[in-house]
Order: sequence, then C-alpha cells, then structure tokens
Amino acid sequence: MNDCICFKNYKCLACERDEERKQAIAEGRKLNRKVAACGTRAGYSRHLKFKEPTCQACKDAHKESVQRWQREKAAR
Repeated sequence: MNDCICFKNYKCLACERDEERKQAIAEGRKLNRKVAACGTRAGYSRHLKFKEPTCQACKDAHKESVQRWQREKAAR
C-alpha cells in the first residue's frame, strides 16, 4: 500500500479499510457506508461522482470550503 504508516501492532486506517473491503467481498456482501449528506463538501463531491446536478446547499458548502482554503493560503 502506498504511503502506509502501519506498525507491528497498529494498522493505518487505509489498511484497515482495505482489509474490511476484501473480507466483505470474500463473504459476498457489500459494505454499509453512510451516504454523504447534502449541504456538505462530501455531498458536493457525491453529486459530481454520480454526474447529478448539484443542489444549492452543496454548492454553498463547496464555495465556503474553497473560500476558507483561499483565506488560509493567503495568510501563510
């Protein structure tokens, strides 16, 4: 795994998820994951992923996130 930070008695989150996914596939089941809620940046990404039109709440959340990032970048 790329950029893995696992140790002898500690597995990084990426490796834990990878093992969980592999086990679920072997058992023939799907992982139950929460759907990203509208009005969040993750919700905006979900709309883009599924090629859906983005709702206004997601657009606002994305806009706020970008503006916050730009302010933080300018402050450095």
